[in-house]
Parts: sequence; C-alpha cells; structure tokens
Amino acid sequence: MRKGFIITITKIDEDVDLDYLSKLLKNKLLKNDLNIRKRTRKIIYPARIIYSFNSLEEVSDLAKVIDTKFTGESYLYKLRNTFYLLLKSIRPFNYNKVEMLLNEYGNKINNSTFFEGYLNEYGDLMIEKNTLEVLKTYF
Repeated sequence: MRKGFIITITKIDEDVDLDYLSKLLKNKLLKNDLNIRKRTRKIIYPARIIYSFNSLEEVSDLAKVIDTKFTGESYLYKLRNTFYLLLKSIRPFNYNKVEMLLNEYGNKINNSTFFEGYLNEYGDLMIEKNTLEVLKTYF
C-alpha cells in the first residue's frame, strides 16, 4: 500500500510563501504519522506485566478497579514480604489504561521475563491463574 497525497494548486497568489506552505504540510504529515504510531502502540498482545505491592490490600484494591480493562491470567507471588502480581494477556487490551491503574497501586518491575523466572524459583505462588477474580470476590 502506497502512502502519500496529492496537492492540486489551481492559482498561486504572489503573497503566498511557498516555504511556509511546505513546512506546514510537512509538520501536518509528521503529526499524523506520530498520532498513528501512538494509537497502534496502545494495544499490545501478548503481554507479560509484573508489579510489586507492599500489601495484599493494595492488590485487592487494584483487583476491584481493574475489572474489565484487563482480560487474562493473573498470578500472585510473595517474596520477602512483598507481593508480586504477574499479568499475562490472552486478548488485546489497552495497555496505557491498565498501566495507569497499576501505577496507582504498585511499582512496575522491569525485565518481566527474567523476573518471572526468578519468582517461579524463589517466590511463593499464592494464587494461580485467576488472582484478580479471587481477590475481587473474597476481599
């Protein structure tokens, strides 16, 4: 698919600055391209996200508000008095909205693939596959 546009100018007024018009069009195209990239970056699939929490109460509060914004598997680990929530998506979702909610309650763990292995080896798995539903129901 070719990307581009055609401009047809039927009359040029002598007062028009062609350099200004050229810069204006380039800026408009760059803005549109940036907006398209931003929109496509929002939906990520499959995703693996890990957040740490100071208490089980913080995780259960998150479970109540995240509700329909995330669909997938969720695992709860405990390691050295810290709770870790691992989210694995099974469908596309709006990553930015979910991440905003997660940031309100916990701290993001970078390099989630490595840390998931670390949790599997050294952490205690408290709730498997449906942590968000269990916490929402019972807490």
